[in-house]
Amino acid sequence: MIDFTLDETNSVLHVRPKEALRDADFEAISLAVDPFIQRTGGLNGLLLEVAHFPGWENVAAAIHHFRFVRDHHRKIKKIAIVIDSPLGSVAENLVSHFVSATIKHFYFSKLEEAKVWVAATDRKEIPALPGPSIQPYLFFGGRCEEALEFYRTALGAEIVMLMHYKDSPEPAEPGVLQAGFEDKVMHATFRIEGTTLMASDGCHEGQKFSGFSLSFAVTTEAEADRVFTALANGGQVTMPLAKTFWSPRFGMLTDCFGVGWMVSVMA
Repeated sequence: MIDFTLDETNSVLHVRPKEALRDADFEAISLAVDPFIQRTGGLNGLLLEVAHFPGWENVAAAIHHFRFVRDHHRKIKKIAIVIDSPLGSVAENLVSHFVSATIKHFYFSKLEEAKVWVAATDRKEIPALPGPSIQPYLFFGGRCEEALEFYRTALGAEIVMLMHYKDSPEPAEPGVLQAGFEDKVMHATFRIEGTTLMASDGCHEGQKFSGFSLSFAVTTEAEADRVFTALANGGQVTMPLAKTFWSPRFGMLTDCFGVGWMVSVMA
């Protein structure tokens, strides 16, 4: 099942897959879009908003999907893929070899930016995209959902996206996953106070964290006390909160999942 809207003003088709895709879905989109394409010559953009790829209802639906792509991709200038998954970047690089449209991957936190980019009709109107970035990616060795719940309670973490291995559109190769890991987290994206982090269970148990710590800076000493106490629950304090020359309150700990944290008050 696919929800879609055609923004004729900006010449953008916004597509949101919800459940297993049916051949009737592509027939409905064609009926709505093809007359517009015939009048205008094409679409300025396609915005594909995907929480997770739901697969196809049957082989006929998959064939209809591929035919739809074959018949329409040359009439679309730009495609924005909005998904909180590493597969989005893979799709950006892989699919660009098979379609004529310009393709960009956006995370859900950049949905509004994706809408502006895909609707822009001239390169001068396309906003500059952020350059390369580094984001922490944490592997919890089978305890990812437990860790996410811990950070939700302790720090107010917001789960943006979560996919289990069993829900992946591309199953893992035989022998890659530890037995029983089908129900574990393949990928998750979560936010803490505006910072985006990514996480996974990895492919086996026993993941260890070493060589780094996450720094959490707050604005008040009271908040530092609260955060430090919450993160230290079940973990180990390596440096108690205290005044330092660079911060009125600074401390270090390892939480119950083995992740190192440095908590401080911004000077």
